[in-house]
Amino acid sequence: MNGLGFFKTAAEEFEQGNKYIKMKEYSKARAAFEKAISKKTKEYEVAQVMITLLNLQENNKASTYASTAAFLQQKGELEVTFGFSAIKCSNLAIECMAKAAELNALEMPSNNSQELKARAEALFTAAIKYQSEIGMNTLIIPEVYTTVKITGIHKASYLMATGNEDMAESVAMEDPKESC
Repeated sequence: MNGLGFFKTAAEEFEQGNKYIKMKEYSKARAAFEKAISKKTKEYEVAQVMITLLNLQENNKASTYASTAAFLQQKGELEVTFGFSAIKCSNLAIECMAKAAELNALEMPSNNSQELKARAEALFTAAIKYQSEIGMNTLIIPEVYTTVKITGIHKASYLMATGNEDMAESVAMEDPKESC
């Protein structure tokens, strides 16, 4: 740290942001990363990724996950350390695309039989993404923000079950006798 203590370098701001993440003080971490970005040094690119990850925690929308996936795909194999977790941008991009598909499906209307069938199909598609693209690997986002470890297979099973419930409900709406 420099002698005055209040004129930090980008590297010092970046390191301070990492400390705040480990303490789960995300708003302070964001401020530190934004200061590091404003100084446009070598930490610039990694600080951008860190802020993008912080945005995911605050904005649980399909569009946020889709735009984050596009941003992370541009970063390729860049690896960042978020708290105690090392994260490869390409892996996180895959997870963000699966999460966007999940949220799109869950946000679909389910007021009638046809809407329920469409939502069920969208849930099945999201489940297949988790199963085929993430598989037995642990999901990154729940792991960094909580102590929960969820695999792609576990998430796929949940989405398949939810899709099957929607499909069963649509059959019950169409023909109550057939649902028995």
